[in-house]
Amino acid sequence: MKRIAIVSAWEPELTYLHQHYPSERIEKIAAWEFHFHSINELEVISVVTGVGKVSCASCVQLLISEFQPDQLFMTGICGSLSDKVKNGHIVVALNTLQHDVTAAGSGEDSFNLYDGRTAPIETTKSLVKRMKKLRSYDPVHFGTFLSGDQRIRSSEMRYLLHTVYGALAVDQEVAAFAYVCHVNKKPFLCLKAASDQANDKTKEEQKVFKMLACERACEHLINFLRVYEITVVNNG
Repeated sequence: MKRIAIVSAWEPELTYLHQHYPSERIEKIAAWEFHFHSINELEVISVVTGVGKVSCASCVQLLISEFQPDQLFMTGICGSLSDKVKNGHIVVALNTLQHDVTAAGSGEDSFNLYDGRTAPIETTKSLVKRMKKLRSYDPVHFGTFLSGDQRIRSSEMRYLLHTVYGALAVDQEVAAFAYVCHVNKKPFLCLKAASDQANDKTKEEQKVFKMLACERACEHLINFLRVYEITVVNNG
């Protein structure tokens, strides 16, 4: 049986999974609870990492070290940086980047311990290819995903991030998740749904779309896992 992992930053982002595939057992290690589920022939480990790059990276490294999943997936909500990505739309990361580091995007070697944090990290191509074949009632976009530890709630910052990096979405965890998977040479995929436009109206928009986005992203990922037989693939 293949073992995969599904992670999110916030509990409601995994509600759909827990409602349809309840935990069969739970293991608590350090600050995190790791839930075990079964989806068809897949053994699934889910965990809520907590918000921010440090919490996410710490949790994902522990997850990999302790349980050695064959593939890892991240789901949840994000802010849209593109007018094409409406609230509720799904964004699948083709590559990820930390936007809140000096010289972001200038690095070439993500394994470099000094400036690797500035390098973009590409999502596992074979998983992206499979995801593109999945039919969806909701619009799905593929592109660059940014992460930083601050919440983006400014129209000016939204414009800057989209203009400089050509990114479709921003959150606080995806780039950290991608980095840990990448350096451990684990195949991975990140998808989130937009809960807001990362602008001056973010707080108001999240009140309307936040829970809907949580459900849509997780449902899309679970549908992907149900439709396709997930196999161990080489990163790249």
